Amino acid sequence: MEEKNMKKIFKYSALIALCSAFVGLTGCGREELDTDPYGDGVKLAAFAPEPAMRGGELRILGSNLQNVSEIRLQGGVSITEYEVVESGKHSEIRFTIPLEGPEPGKISIVDKDGNEHSSLSSLTFTEPMEVASFAPAEVLSGDVITIKGEYLNIVKEVIFGGDVRATEFVSQSRHELKVKLPANAVSGYVQIGDVNELEDEQTIPNIVYSKEELTVGDPTVVTAKKATYKSGEAVTVTGEHLDMIQTIDLAGASGVEFTCSEDATAITFNLPASATDGDITLTSFAGKAFNAGEIETVTVADLGIASMAKDGRYKAGGSVEI
Repeated sequence: MEEKNMKKIFKYSALIALCSAFVGLTGCGREELDTDPYGDGVKLAAFAPEPAMRGGELRILGSNLQNVSEIRLQGGVSITEYEVVESGKHSEIRFTIPLEGPEPGKISIVDKDGNEHSSLSSLTFTEPMEVASFAPAEVLSGDVITIKGEYLNIVKEVIFGGDVRATEFVSQSRHELKVKLPANAVSGYVQIGDVNELEDEQTIPNIVYSKEELTVGDPTVVTAKKATYKSGEAVTVTGEHLDMIQTIDLAGASGVEFTCSEDATAITFNLPASATDGDITLTSFAGKAFNAGEIETVTVADLGIASMAKDGRYKAGGSVEI
């Protein structure tokens, strides 16, 4: 991922719906409105997100945007470098909004013939959230991570590797935010967003990435000595940070259901009837496997049945000895 995209990446949903905010387009010297946002020539149909962040990425949708020579923002800002995502009648370009200079107002694009096309709606700005640093650099489940930056008081969610979201924080202020690492998080960039997507799936959030990745360590699994168990018997595995374990597999039985103690130092499961002799394999949310020891299952080899009747005969309702 390029540096500019690592720092600030914006998520969009239903971009086409934004076109309803642009009934038409205005061009220099034109008095009427063009009611077809997608057509021949260069046209500007929509942009997102709105509001945007200075220093963040903005997307413009329209037609033949690969032929744009200049993008103009209010405040006398001229942009000539942009990324062409799609070309043609339904095209898209992206560019980074400068940190200094842009003011709220309409966006204009200039085609290679010098014609200027402006949006009907105005671009506005929100506070520029920033992840300047976080500590510690390596953590385990339940550890508190301290994020430092700008406008952290408007953060509604912190997103960790594995697309795991935390929406409840230990503390929060403009320049500092403290959050506990969820047990199912994995290594990756730390992201902050201004929308709680667990509660609001409709609003398009601004997402800001950290410069460095957070390293999530591994749980500690104690490898027990070989032991013998019978079907249905409880088996306990010990260790630390065992809430980071996602699955348990046995020989003859995969995806065994289990419970984890509140302090995450023990996992307990009942031996399935289908299990056979072999290793107990624990797999973390990061996909790493851990050997928790070997089990030997008890099986019935010889089964004898005798009638308890005096004559030794088997009768309905009679008793037998196994």
